[in-house]
Amino acid sequence: FDTGEIMTDPEINARRGLLFLQATLTAFPTDVGRAFAAYNAGIGGVGNRSYGAWPAETQRYHAWTTGIYADASAGSNTSPTLQLWLQAGGNSLCNNALEVLNNE
Repeated sequence: FDTGEIMTDPEINARRGLLFLQATLTAFPTDVGRAFAAYNAGIGGVGNRSYGAWPAETQRYHAWTTGIYADASAGSNTSPTLQLWLQAGGNSLCNNALEVLNNE
C-alpha cells in the first residue's frame, strides 16, 4: 500500500489485491494454481518449492481456490467447492468482513 492509503478501505484493498494477483499470474503464467498459492504465501514463498514444502495454510488456500476456479472455468452457475468452503468456515469470514464494513 502506498503512504496514505487505508488498507481496510474496500476499494483500495480490492485494487491492491487485483494488482498482486496480476503479479502472481505474471510470475506463474502457466500454472494458475501456483499463482493462487503465491497470492497467499507470496511469490517468493511459493517459488519453485514443491507443494509439500508450502505452509499448510497455503496448501489449503490452493485447494479451495483451484477448486472454485475449476468450477467457474467449467461454466457452472454454481460452485460445489465454494459451498464446501463456506460450510468449512468461509461463511464466518465473510460475515466478519461484512460486520467490519457495516461498522465503518
